[in-house]
Amino acid sequence: MTRLWRRLRRKRVPQSELNNADIMAAKSSLEHSVDSWEAVAHIFTALVAVGLIIEYRGPFVNFWNTHDWRYIRDSIGGILVTIGVAGELLTGFRATAKDGELREANSILALRATEALAASSERIVELNLEIAKAQEAAAKAEARAAEANLELERFRAPRHLTDEQVRDMADRLRPFAGQEFDVTPYWDNSESLDFANELADLLVHDADWIYVKPAQTGHMLGGKIGVFVWSHPDADTRTKMAVAALVSALIDNGFAAAPRAQNPGGTGTNVKNNKIGINVGSKY
Repeated sequence: MTRLWRRLRRKRVPQSELNNADIMAAKSSLEHSVDSWEAVAHIFTALVAVGLIIEYRGPFVNFWNTHDWRYIRDSIGGILVTIGVAGELLTGFRATAKDGELREANSILALRATEALAASSERIVELNLEIAKAQEAAAKAEARAAEANLELERFRAPRHLTDEQVRDMADRLRPFAGQEFDVTPYWDNSESLDFANELADLLVHDADWIYVKPAQTGHMLGGKIGVFVWSHPDADTRTKMAVAALVSALIDNGFAAAPRAQNPGGTGTNVKNNKIGINVGSKY
């Protein structure tokens, strides 16, 4: 382990560029090395203390036997050195023990700090993920709102026959060329009137139907939505097929439409006829 630290220092690798594993390994190596050298120092100190005790054992023995303080006074310097060295040895052992406890406490604190940092990092990742999900949900909500607004604009936009719709409907209605019809728009509604004119123009000029002006001009009352295609209940099959084709063409091109049957004539009030009546109500 010591070699690892020496190798890293020889390469002059900045500590900021060392990874945690290398630093921890080098730290452990250095601590073991310090402990070893401290143990060697304690051994040499102990040898000095033992040597001094042996050196000055005589004065102590003489004093013990005679109680004459001259023996102590004459050897006071050596005795103090012996006591000092012995005290240094004892305090060194004690300091080494406390240093070990301090390292252990620091290791525990470092471990807890590392665990707390890891937990914080995980929480940050979780929060970033939650933020990303929230942003994605917000983006989807905005997209749905934009789509809803666009759909609302389409819904509110006036009905209008595009060139493609005109071609499609004309191809489907031209087999019933010569079919008579009239058109009645919704009263006092410019959108209904404009769409009725476009529809009549398609039927006359593109599908070769025949517009028959009604005997008297009329308008629809309010409350009707969509296009209603009327025919006599006893009309010929071709007329009924033309009604079905017109309703189907309108619906397939995105316009609300439905067939309607007129009241039967009975005694002549509404005798059988093959004319189709088209009522154009409001869009919504």
